[in-house]
Amino acid sequence: MASVASWIEKTKLGIIGYCSPISDSSGFGLSVLYLKTDKMPLYKDVNTSQSGEFDASDLSIRLGFGAKVTRSNYLGIVGGWINQRIEEEKSRSFFFDIGEIYKPKSLDKMAFSIVLQNLGGKVKFIEEEDELPSTLNLGFAYFPAENIIFSLDLVKPKDNNYGIRSGFEWDVKRILTLRAGFNSQVFQDLGIGISGGFGIKIDTFNLDYSYVPYRELGETHNLSLTTHFGR
Repeated sequence: MASVASWIEKTKLGIIGYCSPISDSSGFGLSVLYLKTDKMPLYKDVNTSQSGEFDASDLSIRLGFGAKVTRSNYLGIVGGWINQRIEEEKSRSFFFDIGEIYKPKSLDKMAFSIVLQNLGGKVKFIEEEDELPSTLNLGFAYFPAENIIFSLDLVKPKDNNYGIRSGFEWDVKRILTLRAGFNSQVFQDLGIGISGGFGIKIDTFNLDYSYVPYRELGETHNLSLTTHFGR
């Protein structure tokens, strides 16, 4: 899978990933994420004129493993390394995520999940050190039909208030999927929070597009291509 995004304030975001089964009930995944800003004016302090330009970038490498442990329970863990740079200053840190999906036998049209993200290391620039933004996600999915999915997440970042994220996916035909979403955190901060997108399936290839407006920060576009090999 490969994905590129034109994100807020002309920031560029790219992801490439690969996953593979290990057995009939387990698998692993590897991904690389890269984020880069355009050049911005550089000021040494508030009382001086512009003295140049600078940019910033992030590079993150993640390795994950997931397994079906019982008929109803699925567990996953991801370990990652992140390198952040602002002008000439750099910071490196390690982190991990862990999560579970539970599909009750008596409720075959529902699934529940719990995920803990960004656990572990700290980020330090010069003398300033901060913990990574650890986050708790409680998720729920409902499948009223084979081609329709509703999802709802309750999100609690360590450094912010509770938020709600919801999504809807409708597989209209075998080649077309429509999607819509809502993020309460974006709504609270920027007054929008609604997103939309679609997917096109051609043979073993999936082409997906999403659109997320951020009002004063501009519009964002994400395009991804996914394919699979073997059965």
